[in-house]
Amino acid sequence: MKTRSGFVSNSSSSSFIIAYKEADKTPCPTCGSGRSDIENLVDLIERSSSNNDDNSVNETGIEDVTRSLDEQLEWRESPKEIAEIKLVKKEIKRLVKEGWEVANISISYHDETLNNLLHSLQNIKILYGEND
Repeated sequence: MKTRSGFVSNSSSSSFIIAYKEADKTPCPTCGSGRSDIENLVDLIERSSSNNDDNSVNETGIEDVTRSLDEQLEWRESPKEIAEIKLVKKEIKRLVKEGWEVANISISYHDETLNNLLHSLQNIKILYGEND
């Protein structure tokens, strides 16, 4: 799997901080798959990344994701953006205490399937989304 560090800085993708519960493996009502939403999403990102460099899993886990957000704080100048990132960091800590996992992913603007899937999954929370 292709991995990147930090938020992707090109004009053809969006970066998202997401929260998910790894253990939640509710069967899909359509196909009956017992895989979790995040397993399906990561699988689609991995499969599409070979054809699309703009889809990637950048970081996983609280340490790497919060480090990435700390790097964002170093160069952000807007008080509104800085406050938003600080709130996301607090929310990440709260959710991790409740058993959630976190990841930083990037999805191409042109990949309608992944964009629609990400925004439709009920077991994944989008904590922060940035259009590059």
